Amino acid sequence: MELLPLRYKFLVSYGGASKEKYQDVSGDPVVVFQTTLVTMKLLDSTGSTELNGGAHYYASGWKTFGVARRPRKWSCCRSDTSSTTESRRHTTQ
Repeated sequence: MELLPLRYKFLVSYGGASKEKYQDVSGDPVVVFQTTLVTMKLLDSTGSTELNGGAHYYASGWKTFGVARRPRKWSCCRSDTSSTTESRRHTTQ
């Protein structure tokens, strides 16, 4: 897409979450939204044993994260000052 070399507001939405950022495309015409890897674990009170259980996350409503039979990883909504992030990815380790 071609735009005038100005500062624009960009928005990305995914899985009920959204992220916006401003960027001057005359200085950097590549607008990046990048994910962050997060690990979810359910541990006992000593922190030494992983337990089975269900997990959810909230992004415009509760969504199922998965069952904590072993660590699961997902990513959502990291922002940094240069190129920001948004999206959700669900994978198992």
